Amino acid sequence: MVAGAELKAVHGQLKSAEEATPVNDKKVQALKERVVDVATVLQKKLETITPIVSFLLEQSVGVIKGHHADKSADKPNDNNESKKDKVDTYAP
Repeated sequence: MVAGAELKAVHGQLKSAEEATPVNDKKVQALKERVVDVATVLQKKLETITPIVSFLLEQSVGVIKGHHADKSADKPNDNNESKKDKVDTYAP
């Protein structure tokens, strides 16, 4: 997250430097190199955490599906009630 925020900040600085009058070519070049450096770090971090995030997503989806399946199985079905049960529960 920090690398992503830094990338956004450096990109904003680069845009401002490019729009400045007069343009400081050395500053623009340094910021372009910094953007590439930060993007490289971010890419490496994402390559590391992406499999972990995918695994956790699979696990959480499985738990949620299992929970919904259990809830559906536990839910009483009105079609399974006997007529006597329906009459008894409708006492005026």
